[in-house]
Amino acid sequence: MMYDVVISGAGPAGSRCAEILARNGFKVALIERDTNWRKPCGGAVSARIMNKYYPQLRKLNPVIKNGALLFSADFQKLEYNWEGFGQDSLVVDRLEFDNLVRDVAVDAGAELFDKNLSIDFVTKNSHNIGIKTKTPSGIKEYLGENYCYSRWYEFK
Repeated sequence: MMYDVVISGAGPAGSRCAEILARNGFKVALIERDTNWRKPCGGAVSARIMNKYYPQLRKLNPVIKNGALLFSADFQKLEYNWEGFGQDSLVVDRLEFDNLVRDVAVDAGAELFDKNLSIDFVTKNSHNIGIKTKTPSGIKEYLGENYCYSRWYEFK
C-alpha cells in the first residue's frame, strides 16, 4: 500500500509528527516494533505541552514538579529548581504517555502498524521509496512519497 508519509517509531516525536500530518490530510503509516515497551525514562515533560498540544494529559493525573534531582553515572548530584519561573514540569508514566500520544495520532487518521521492526529501506533505481519491516508473519514493505525514522534507529 502507498502512503504519503511512512514514519518508523511511534514514540512521542513520531506520533506527534503522524498526528500533524494526518490532521492535514496526509495518508500516514506509523510503524512501531512494540507498543507495550518503552525505553527507561523519567517521564518528565514541560507543562506547556499539556495546554498547547495534549490537553488529554490531564486524564493521566500527572504529578506537577518545579524541580529535579538527578544523579550522574559517577554519583554526582545535580539539583535544578525552577520554582517561580512560571514553568512547571509534569511527571507521567512513560508507557501511558506514549500510548496517549499514539492514540491521538491514530484518532487523527494515522494507521498504526504494531509488531513491525524496521529493518531496511525499500529502494528502487537507487532511491529510497519506503521502509521494510519484519513482522511475526514475515517481511512487509511500506511505500511512501516521504518517510522518517527515529534518530536512534539503525538499519541492520
